[in-house]
Amino acid sequence: MFCKKTYIVKKVVSILLFVFIFTSLNLNGIANAVETGELNRGSVLLKGNILPDVSSSNPNILKGFKIEVEGANVFSLTDSKGYFEIQGIPQNQTGYSVKISKTNYLTRTTEKISFNKSIALGSETEPVSIWAGDMMQDNLQDGAINMSDIVELIRFFNSAQGSPFYNSDADFNMDTAVNMEDILVIIQHFNKSVADYPGVKYTEIDSTPTPTNSPSPTPVDEKGNLKITESKISETDTDFKYQLIIENPNTTYAWNGSYFAIWNITFETSSTLVSAKTDSGSPVTKVEGEKVTLDLGWLSFFPLGKKLTVTMDFKKAGSKVYPQKITPHYVRSEDIAYPNYEGLPSSWTKNKPDLSEKDLIANPASYYSAQVNPVNQNMIVYNPYHPTQIWIGQPKKLSHPMSTTPDIRIWIPSKFMAMGMGFNYELLKLNPNYMTAMGTKENFACGLAPEYTGANSIYKVTLDGQNYIWPIQAHQDGPFQQETPNFNDMRDHMKDFFPGNAVHDDYTFVKEPMKDDLKFVTAAICSGLSITVTRETLHAIPAAKFKEFISQAKDPWAEYVLIDYAYNRGLNSLLSSQALGAKRQEALNSLDVSKTLGLTGFGDHVNEIRWALIDINNDTANTYDAQITWADMESFLTKLKVFYSQGVPSDATWTEMKNDTKRAFDILAKHWGGNYISYRYDFLTLMRVIKAYLPQPYNPRPTGDSWYYLIKGAIVQ
Repeated sequence: MFCKKTYIVKKVVSILLFVFIFTSLNLNGIANAVETGELNRGSVLLKGNILPDVSSSNPNILKGFKIEVEGANVFSLTDSKGYFEIQGIPQNQTGYSVKISKTNYLTRTTEKISFNKSIALGSETEPVSIWAGDMMQDNLQDGAINMSDIVELIRFFNSAQGSPFYNSDADFNMDTAVNMEDILVIIQHFNKSVADYPGVKYTEIDSTPTPTNSPSPTPVDEKGNLKITESKISETDTDFKYQLIIENPNTTYAWNGSYFAIWNITFETSSTLVSAKTDSGSPVTKVEGEKVTLDLGWLSFFPLGKKLTVTMDFKKAGSKVYPQKITPHYVRSEDIAYPNYEGLPSSWTKNKPDLSEKDLIANPASYYSAQVNPVNQNMIVYNPYHPTQIWIGQPKKLSHPMSTTPDIRIWIPSKFMAMGMGFNYELLKLNPNYMTAMGTKENFACGLAPEYTGANSIYKVTLDGQNYIWPIQAHQDGPFQQETPNFNDMRDHMKDFFPGNAVHDDYTFVKEPMKDDLKFVTAAICSGLSITVTRETLHAIPAAKFKEFISQAKDPWAEYVLIDYAYNRGLNSLLSSQALGAKRQEALNSLDVSKTLGLTGFGDHVNEIRWALIDINNDTANTYDAQITWADMESFLTKLKVFYSQGVPSDATWTEMKNDTKRAFDILAKHWGGNYISYRYDFLTLMRVIKAYLPQPYNPRPTGDSWYYLIKGAIVQ
C-alpha cells in the first residue's frame, strides 16, 4: 500500500544523504560585518551588472536584485539584464559599503569604496556574481548556506507553480517547479558564508558631481506600485530626522495602479524610533526588534496623485542606523496562486508577418486529439487536463436532484456563455465545469428538466428526440443569479475591470436567453470575477491563513467548500462557522468539511454544485463544442472590451490585438473548411492571442476603501 508520509520521509532522507556525501569535502564559512561612512558634499553615481550563479533560461532570473549604498540610504533594483544604476550618491572619501541582496540569496557586501568619483561595479562582460541558497526562515537569513537551508527547501520539494505548496523564491532556476535542480543550486556553494565571497572588482568612472545636501535615492517607480522616496533631513551625532514621501505615482488611469490600499509600511533599523507623524496625525507604530511597522489607519488609501509625508525622529543605535528595506504591504495576500498554463508556441510573436500553423499549434496530434478523460480538478484548475483544449461535460442525467428537480440534463445554451467561461478558465483559472454546475444551481442556466418532472417554463428544448423544459428565469440577475449588491461590491473591489459607474443590469441581464444574447459573455465573466473576489477575500485576511488551511486540509474539496459557502452565504457566515478559527483543527482533520461543520449553504448549495461538478467532470461522451465564426469572435471581443474600458489597452492596441486574432482565426479555420473554428479545440488558442495584448498583471489586486475595511474588519472566530 502506498503511504504518503513514508514516501516523504524516504525522499527527505535520500536528499539529506546526498547532500552529506556531496559536501563532506568542502566545509567552511564565517560571517561578515558592515560599517557606514560619513557624508560629504556633492553627488556621484554607482552602476553595474549582477549575475546570479544559477543556470536558467528564464530572463527574469537577472531581475530584482537590490543594491544598497549603506550609509547613503539609496538603492536600486536590477532590470531584466541584471543592470542597475543609482544616482545622487553623496561624495564620501571615507567610503561606503555596497550591499547586494535578494530573498534566498547569500547577501554580498563590498569593502568600503571611496566615492570621490562615480563607480562601476562589474560590467556586462564581467558581472558581479551572487550565490543562491541562503533561505529565508522566520523572516531572517543567517548569512550562510548550510543544512538548515536544505531542510527549508525540502518543505516545498516536488511542488509546481499553481500548487498551494509552491514557493517561487525557492524555485531558484525559475522553471516553475521546486525539484532536485534547486537542491543542486544550494549544494553548489554549500557551507559558504558571506565571508567567502571574493573581493568585488570596481572601477572609477568620470562624471561631474552635482551639489546636494542629502541623499537622493532612486526609488522603484512602476505604475503598479506606490512610490516611496526616503531622505534624511537633519542629523546630529546622536539623532537624526528621516522623511518618507509615499505617493501614487499615477495621475491618470493606470492598470493596477489607480488606487492603492495598504495594510502598513515596514522597514528595518537598529536605531530607536522616537516619534512619527504626518500633517494629519500620527500613525500607529509597532517595534519588534529591528522591524518597525507604520499603520497609517484612515490615511492608508492612495487614489490618483495622492501623496503623504511621514516624518520620523530617531536615536542612533547599532549597525543599521538608517531605515532600510522600506516596504508597503498592500491589502492582498502575497501568495494567492493563479497558476500559469501552457501558452502559445515560442515561435508566436505579435504581428508576425509569416504567421503559420506551427506558430499556433506546437503538437498537432495532441491539439486535435479526440480523446477525453475525466477531469480531476474542482473549482480552480491548478493542473490543466489538456494543454490546449477546453472540456465541458454535458451529462444527460445528473446523479442527484438540483433544487429538488431530478434527472437534470446539462446543456450549454449559448456559445457566448461558453466563450465567457473560456475567458474565466484562461485568466481567472476557474474550471468551466464548475461554472456550468454553479449556473445550473443558481438559475438552471445550463440545466434542462425532462417534461415528466413537471418543471414549468416558457422555454422548451428538444434534444435527441426528447422534450425538455428549460427553467431559467430571464431577469436582471442573469443566468448566474448575480444580485445587485454582490455586483456593486465586486465593481468597487475590482476597480480595473469596472469603471465606477458600471451598472448591474448592463452586465448581467440576459433578456432573451433563447436568442443567444451577447450578455451571456459579460454575465459569465462577472460571475467568474465575483467568485474570484470571494477567493481573494479569504486569502487576504491574515488571521484566516487560508493558503495554509487548504494546503493542510485532508478534504480535497476544502478550498471549494469554503469559497462556495462564503460566496453563497456571505463572508461573515463562513467566519462565524469557526472553520478557520476555533474549529480549524477539526476542519483540517475532516474528510468532509461541509458535513462536519454544516457548511451546506442555501438549498444545499455547496453539495448540489459539488455533486453536479463531479458528474460534469466525469462525462467524457458529451463534451461541448460549437462552431465559432469570425462574426462570433467580433461579438465576443466587443463584450470583452467592457472589462477593459478605461484606456488600457488603448484603442490602437485593441485594434492590433483584433487583427492578430483574425489572422490566427483564419489559419485555424482552414482545418475545418475555412469558415469557422471549433470552440473545444481552438478557442483557448485564440484566447491566448488575445491575452498577449491584455495588461499585466492579468489578475490585478482588489483595492479601494471598502475593500480595506472589509478585510481589516474581518473577525476570524
